[in-house]
Amino acid sequence: MRCKGVVVVPAQEPSARAGDEPAATRRIANRAIVCHVLDGLVAAGLDELAIVAPPELARQIRGCIDADGSFGSVTHITYSDRDDLLGALAAAEEFVGDDACVVHTADGLVGYELLQFAELLEVDPSDLVLLLHRTAEKRDRLGPAAQRLLGISELNGSKTCLSLVNVCVFGPGALRLVCARSAGAQERIDLTGIAESLADAGRSLRTKFVRTWRRYSGDPLDLLELNRIVLDQQTPETDAVDGDDNRIEGRVIIHPTAEISSSIILGPTIIGPDARVSNSYIGPYTSIGAGAEIEGAEIERSIISDGARIMHVGGRIEASTVGRSARIFRDFALPRAMRLHVGDGVELALN
Repeated sequence: MRCKGVVVVPAQEPSARAGDEPAATRRIANRAIVCHVLDGLVAAGLDELAIVAPPELARQIRGCIDADGSFGSVTHITYSDRDDLLGALAAAEEFVGDDACVVHTADGLVGYELLQFAELLEVDPSDLVLLLHRTAEKRDRLGPAAQRLLGISELNGSKTCLSLVNVCVFGPGALRLVCARSAGAQERIDLTGIAESLADAGRSLRTKFVRTWRRYSGDPLDLLELNRIVLDQQTPETDAVDGDDNRIEGRVIIHPTAEISSSIILGPTIIGPDARVSNSYIGPYTSIGAGAEIEGAEIERSIISDGARIMHVGGRIEASTVGRSARIFRDFALPRAMRLHVGDGVELALN
């Protein structure tokens, strides 16, 4: 059965500030989230891929994918008639045609389990496969309408709640049917509304649970969890490190142009091109971007962006995100004081 991949870039939230980076282009494991999404679809065996983005984000998304250089032909489509999921799917209707397709938003990741989704339609055909997962984040909980549609009831007092994953699988012709049935709808239509439309048409729906799902919604903790999901899947590459003064353990990827000296690197970790790490400890689930410089520091479970410099800090940096070209250093000048330059919306925790 022919199956295509459609990656939907969500429209910017009304609350987003001018100049805010789209969620899809935020970097984890030294690459944009949308590039990791495309990786997952390719690994699942899908070789016909389309990116569907709002016009105001399309150029930035395309530039990000082209700069990555890891993909062949990707069809780029824009949607503007409406800014909800139905609008994106309607724009992709011609690309998909009567084929099956996996629809995946560009701001989140499932992890290993994406590999099996394209195979679901072969073994047990359905018009729509919805994915569910359990989360402690109450913001994403399954609404009453979705619970009724899926025949699911939440247990009172549960520490976790059910949530719909922003990934689904349409059977042959199902996406075209949804677009035809919902044409002209005035209200915003999300994945639940699309499922209801197919159910009302007497089409078959299935649900499947996944263990892992996270999307970036503006919280740095989302980025750290997405970073963990990607690093957990990487293959170790440590041949590029010379010298006996380093200790490297676990799944570690170090770019051939990076320089590592007198340091301990514990995987899963990735260190980008032209990065320099000296006299430091880099712990698990850390990404160090291109051109970053780390000296005399301990870092664990963090994202250090391109060009950042961290020099001789007094304590361990943990569960942190450091932006591009940021500088963190210990100032030995007198009088001793804390000197900070903090931008809008930055969260800074001091111990």
